[in-house]
Amino acid sequence: MNLKMKSFDNIVNSIFEKYTKYTFHIDQSESGKLILYITNKINNCVLDIDRLSGFESIILLLSINQAILNITNTFKCRLIIIDESFDCIDQLKFVYE
Repeated sequence: MNLKMKSFDNIVNSIFEKYTKYTFHIDQSESGKLILYITNKINNCVLDIDRLSGFESIILLLSINQAILNITNTFKCRLIIIDESFDCIDQLKFVYE
């Protein structure tokens, strides 16, 4: 399980770090609950996931979806449909960053 979680982290961060100033980490508590950590790369402060901007949230969700598709053995899909999520993205920032 730890190897899959490490692989999951790496896949998410390969996308999430590229477009944001944060890193992603997933951990499991002793009770088995999954815990998500978002850390600012500049000052290493852990941020609550609800504090991400619309752009950052979308990038995180797309990154997580891609990671799930990459590590799962039972479900493979080559198509992701994004409906209204891009409404909150600054077009210039998205294109040039």
